[in-house]
Amino acid sequence: MLKDIWNKLMTRSNQATIKALQLEVSSLCQLSCIYCPRTVAGDSWPNRILDWNIYETRIAPHFNLFETVFLQGWGEPLTNPRFWDMAELAKTRGRKVGFTTNGILLDAEAAERACRLGIDVITFTFAGATPETHQYYRAGADYTELKDTIRLLAETKNRLEVAKPGIGITYTMMRNNMHELPEAVRVAAALGVNQMTCGHLDCIPEKSLEAQVTFLFPSRGDKECLIDAAVEARSSDITFDAEPPFMSGEILVCEPHPMRVTLFIRADGTVVPCHAMALPPEAVKNLYFKGKPQKYEPFILGKLTEQEIPEILRSTACRNLQQVFGARADLNLSVGDKIPGAPAFCARCYKLYGV
Repeated sequence: MLKDIWNKLMTRSNQATIKALQLEVSSLCQLSCIYCPRTVAGDSWPNRILDWNIYETRIAPHFNLFETVFLQGWGEPLTNPRFWDMAELAKTRGRKVGFTTNGILLDAEAAERACRLGIDVITFTFAGATPETHQYYRAGADYTELKDTIRLLAETKNRLEVAKPGIGITYTMMRNNMHELPEAVRVAAALGVNQMTCGHLDCIPEKSLEAQVTFLFPSRGDKECLIDAAVEARSSDITFDAEPPFMSGEILVCEPHPMRVTLFIRADGTVVPCHAMALPPEAVKNLYFKGKPQKYEPFILGKLTEQEIPEILRSTACRNLQQVFGARADLNLSVGDKIPGAPAFCARCYKLYGV
């Protein structure tokens, strides 16, 4: 889902080898979204802040390897007290910078700082187009305050006469909010939003949440809702991207395309290929796939407390992952050619099935 945002904003650099570095600057959050692994894990979830020293000495020196630095993971990034220092450092190193937020800590001072720094994109998470729906899914949120925050950011941009940040909405499509999607686009247009990305609930830490997964239980009206939303977006000049309302067969390369599109660093300095492997294994034991629990075993590439990023990228684990997905993405494949199997974890991830 983040790839859609990046593709609209990024132009490939001659130096960068990976499109985006996703940094979990915080695993804390003020909300208790019913579909979030953090909520399901409860007290076993580790609340961590990415250490400034690790950021400054182990990550920032290697920003040239990435086009974009996206400051967001499985928590609310603005809970990191050094967040704006992190954003400023990435901007001064010539990187494009973005983040996703629940908006609670984005006050007038933060909005002005984001505009003056030239943050490239800020996206806000929606789970409905009415207070009742949004606040049901995102417990602890205030829908009215969220809209006020987005409006404040748009007004700050206009007052300072700057083009950045781009303002986006990430809409999490679920069974009981699909019908509100066209209205969500209308809300976005009224708030001054530039882009909207609609993605599925595809990381499922609890069986009861499967009932909310639209592509597992598609409705005849889902396609119509998406079409209506796309029409609304076009008429309002909003860039609109949405994942399909159904699950396909296995695809050759998933959207995050580890080691080419994304690399993820957890708040504790652990390096993994993508966000799906970035959950803390001490808190998340299983993820559900096609109705069955699958043991959660993340693919660890390295740890910044022990290795530098270039050393990790040269490791056997990274090379093997690159070779597998490189071979699967080979445009010279012919009918009948043997296609390498996906890594075990990837084979149990819905991203490999087109959602």
